[in-house]
Amino acid sequence: MIEVSAHDHFSDLRYHSNGDDSNKQFYHNLLVSPGISPIKNQYPGIAIFEVDTATLVPRDLKMMFLLLDSTYGLKMNTEAASLPFRTVSFTDFGLYELTPSALKDFKGRLEQSDSLTYNYLTAKLGFDYNSKTEFQQAMKIYVDDLGLITST
Repeated sequence: MIEVSAHDHFSDLRYHSNGDDSNKQFYHNLLVSPGISPIKNQYPGIAIFEVDTATLVPRDLKMMFLLLDSTYGLKMNTEAASLPFRTVSFTDFGLYELTPSALKDFKGRLEQSDSLTYNYLTAKLGFDYNSKTEFQQAMKIYVDDLGLITST
């Protein structure tokens, strides 16, 4: 159905394929859940998804992140019930199912749109791509910490 793994760094979605270009077979869908520690400057989080019981297709991926900056100064004994969380719904990016072919199609959409790609990369760290400050913070992680994006 899907392989789920976790790591203390970054969340990710992956698939594998075999066969030639005219006869590709897509298999092995993999969800890497968000990190539970902010060791790489992202917000810690968890992944949640549903499974359609009729088709056994995993779907409706959401990631919930704890906004650490907003916890500074909270008194945990009285304010813990109102911890600041952000939920990222991957349906907002047009990803409804977590099948290998759906992940492949999602990759194609990312390759066609820089803005979709940058917003997705920002969201999967737990940052708000609608906030200029948080967007820049996420891009700084990809440029400085990971070297996956150049500063240009």
